[in-house]
Amino acid sequence: MATVTVSWDNAASGRLDDATATTNWTATGSGASPTVETDYYYQGTACISIQVKTTLYTLYYTDPTVQDMETTPMVWLAKIIQTNKNAIDGSGLQIRIGDTASVYYEYNIYTATTYPTLGGFFVQAINPNISQWRDSTSGTPDLANVAHFAGVTDASATAKAPNFGVDAIDIMETGTGLTLTRGDGSNTDGVFQDFVDADEGTSTGRWGIVQTRDGILYITGVLSIGNTSVNTEFTDSNKVLVFPDYRVSNGFCGIDFALANTGSIYSFTSCIFNARGALYTNDDTRPDYTATGIYGSLTIDSCTFNGYREASFTNACTILSTTFLNGLSIVHNSANLNSIIVSEPTNGENTAAITSDNPTELDNLTISIGSSGGHAIELTTAGDYTLTNHSYSGYSTSNGASNSTIYNNSGGIANLNIVGGDVPTIRNGTSATTNITASVNITVTGMKDNTEVRVFLADTTTVIDGTENATAGTTDDRSFTFSTSASTDLDIRLINTQYEYLLVQYTTTGAASQSIPVQQRFDRNYENP
Repeated sequence: MATVTVSWDNAASGRLDDATATTNWTATGSGASPTVETDYYYQGTACISIQVKTTLYTLYYTDPTVQDMETTPMVWLAKIIQTNKNAIDGSGLQIRIGDTASVYYEYNIYTATTYPTLGGFFVQAINPNISQWRDSTSGTPDLANVAHFAGVTDASATAKAPNFGVDAIDIMETGTGLTLTRGDGSNTDGVFQDFVDADEGTSTGRWGIVQTRDGILYITGVLSIGNTSVNTEFTDSNKVLVFPDYRVSNGFCGIDFALANTGSIYSFTSCIFNARGALYTNDDTRPDYTATGIYGSLTIDSCTFNGYREASFTNACTILSTTFLNGLSIVHNSANLNSIIVSEPTNGENTAAITSDNPTELDNLTISIGSSGGHAIELTTAGDYTLTNHSYSGYSTSNGASNSTIYNNSGGIANLNIVGGDVPTIRNGTSATTNITASVNITVTGMKDNTEVRVFLADTTTVIDGTENATAGTTDDRSFTFSTSASTDLDIRLINTQYEYLLVQYTTTGAASQSIPVQQRFDRNYENP
């Protein structure tokens, strides 16, 4: 029987040194000498440490193989600690990445005035290719030939013992992290705890992809669920995941859902996914949530995504009663999105919070405009669509504006049938045309069992809708729902052999859903031979 397997995506080449021997380690500072530290460590059984006094000290690893961190942009997962944390002084804790001890980029990760003063290991992800994260530069670093990985600190008092440590030197590609798979036939579904057990729970691993504090999972990189080779099942609920704000580029962190196999089934209920990153100049450090493939299934129910760069789904996905906050883009791809809330999106003018190829699958949408403006929905494919119970807030009431509700960028004709909710305003792109028809959902309620319903245009024999037997609801409280154009005069005829014939004359008002309660009177003249 196959069991859940979790692996580090960079296992073959990512760990440059496990920091259990002083080979290739050097320290600068008065009397500093690298030692193998067994009193504190992040992974394995030791790290490399020095004793920091009252001047600037540097502890660094020189990689003899030299790393190309430019051709395929790489990230250093740095793990450093200063045990006398309240004595951190000067520039605080710094990290250097470069060619040599005199040619490097420097990053200030924790200052002497930072409050509260945190203890334990700092896990920091730094992509040296991104110029805006660099606090200073020494010489002219060549990121195709990186060999210098350093931690730097200062202290306000001389420590009594080695107090500054750097653990395993791990590098990784953007978009990688941990991958969970499970072969066919397992009775145990994958859960987020499997990621925790594989990384934080395994002393010989501890790459720093998953850390936990008070039951919250802090994620550095991407958690991948499933692949193209084996069926995988994953079911979890009531979990909180946080993606910290690191010095990285677009696509560094998030969750990937592989839906390439019909037996891959993923389900998330009442989970919260929080991002600490933001949209910076040219770089967005918020996570991506990406589904690929059209087989299997992904169900997300009653969850919250607070901060994201892109949430991209496929038609194998069902997203129910879920809230999306502070995000740049939702890529619909014909997924079933029902009763979702999109609030404070960070897309800008002339762009959309949701890109959709089939807005018929966007029932009961509630969306409000963000502070940067823009559209609610961008249509990418021409066709006939029904928009059911949409609620739009803050968008322009004029057509053709950069923040009109819907941007038809399909290059063709989109016919939109509005059923319930708000009628959108439209901006048409090149060669695009949009036609809107407002419809309304009408529900007849309170009918008896075995009631036939026929709906006509008023004073005509033109049938709009009907049913032989209204079965929805409970006995003596049956209902029937139909759609028609707004402001339409109707004749609704109710026929039941045990009750008197009933004609209801009704005029629809607006596009909001409406209900017609009826009372049928028992037919005292009815006789069933």
